[in-house]
Amino acid sequence: MFPGRWKITRVIPVPMGKSGPDVNGYRPVAVLSTPAKVFESAIQQYVQSQLRAQLSDEQHGFRPGRSTATNLLNFMVKVVPAVDAGLQVDVAYLDFIKAFDTVDNDVLLRKLAAIGCTPHLLQFFASYMKDRRQYVDYNGYESQPYYTRSGVSQGSNLGPLEFIIMINDLPEVVRHASCLLFADDLKLLHEVKNDLDFKCLQEDISRVVEWSHKNKLYFNVGKCSVISFTRARTPMHYEYKVGEEPMQRVSQVRDLGVLVSTELSFREHIRNICKKAYRNLGLVLRQSQGFTNITTIKVLYDALVRSHLEHSAVIWAPHETKYSVMLERVQNKFTRHLYSKLYGIYPFYPLMYPTLFVLGMVGYNELRVRRDFTLSAYIIKLLRGVAHNPGVLRHLNLCVPDRYVWKRRLPQLLAVPVARTKLLEKTAVTRIIKIINVSHDRVDIFSATLSEIERVVLSLICYAG
Repeated sequence: MFPGRWKITRVIPVPMGKSGPDVNGYRPVAVLSTPAKVFESAIQQYVQSQLRAQLSDEQHGFRPGRSTATNLLNFMVKVVPAVDAGLQVDVAYLDFIKAFDTVDNDVLLRKLAAIGCTPHLLQFFASYMKDRRQYVDYNGYESQPYYTRSGVSQGSNLGPLEFIIMINDLPEVVRHASCLLFADDLKLLHEVKNDLDFKCLQEDISRVVEWSHKNKLYFNVGKCSVISFTRARTPMHYEYKVGEEPMQRVSQVRDLGVLVSTELSFREHIRNICKKAYRNLGLVLRQSQGFTNITTIKVLYDALVRSHLEHSAVIWAPHETKYSVMLERVQNKFTRHLYSKLYGIYPFYPLMYPTLFVLGMVGYNELRVRRDFTLSAYIIKLLRGVAHNPGVLRHLNLCVPDRYVWKRRLPQLLAVPVARTKLLEKTAVTRIIKIINVSHDRVDIFSATLSEIERVVLSLICYAG
């Protein structure tokens, strides 16, 4: 039995911007008992290790080795080759209404039993979910405790695992389209060539809506949208519906924090993050003027500035020099400030020190190098079986040795995608495949240690710049 004292949650409302008296303008922050969270952590690790093989590969949220970047990487390897080939890909983005707060406990227990939980584990989860209470603490005032009849416990360690188990069978109802999940963020993508393809995607949307009604998780139709990715000047448009209500058609969409347009362009996203990064960099430089501890300044920069410049950067990495320079300028401004802190002189380029010299003196790499190295390391781990992502791995095709001797002298590990346009030719995955092919000529990708491979890859990436 789960102790009753551990079931009480303190909820602190945090305003989202200028919310005023509107309750919907506040984000609830849950504070739970520390012993309860420690105990939940142990249970969560055990349950997740036992159920890992049962969890859907389409789910990228709250799973070790998965992230928004892996979700978007799966998305890109499916969409980019199709658009490069002149096809149209329609993507439906479906948004649940307060998914974590509306999980039905009885439905969740049935899902836990279906996925293979033992009777003792089911009894534990039933006790864990039963008679949970919470109260609101705001500006020193506390409400009376009240019982929660539904939803997973926010702020808990078991809550995210419960939710992905709750939604685990959703991809099974999708027959024609590809399905990608990150927690409760769902997208369905399907190549469309004619009316039949449109109807297939609509059929899958209807199946997902039917699943949502059966499982008492409903969609917010106002936030559901559809976008067509294509190079065509006049794309084919079809009115998709959630139930009886039409979905909003958009020309650009924010997918897990990344803004992408119908042409698969990330220019607007890069401009936005540069503005945000400059704003935060100004704050860091002003507040750190009197700091003498360099490590503290670096931590502030990494947390408040570089985190924006590198969020899912392997997906939107620019191939145009203009946008690459735009990103590097943000970091260069910081490294010059850091250099002046360390050595007492401000390095005005080009009159004194080159940018690469300053970067090396303060211990930083170019953002371009970090992006390419991160993706290269991930692809190598996929090839070696260290990381698990079947959606990306199936797009990495090993080259079959040719019978002609002269070609065997220049071996390639991976087949480079044949691109019709720069969209596929300049995409991050294609670029990394070429780097790995050159690396394999110098070090065995499958037998050498990861540190040896990473050292060779890093040198090639730096040289490529």
